[in-house]
Amino acid sequence: MDSDLKDKNISPSNKPDKNRQLWLLDNHPIFTGICSNCGYNYGNLKVLDVDKKSSHWNCPECNMSYK
Repeated sequence: MDSDLKDKNISPSNKPDKNRQLWLLDNHPIFTGICSNCGYNYGNLKVLDVDKKSSHWNCPECNMSYK
């Protein structure tokens, strides 16, 4: 199991705690389609500004960065 976690870049030491996981589910645009900072509606998720190397999401309206 540890090797599976390492392959996905998640290990027990860097996995978000439960509170962070719940916040992400409630607020991250990948789940909501909306910027939690300014309310920008991403609409079609294909137009997101996503840095594929670092998985950062940047709102085109307010420049809020989601990790």
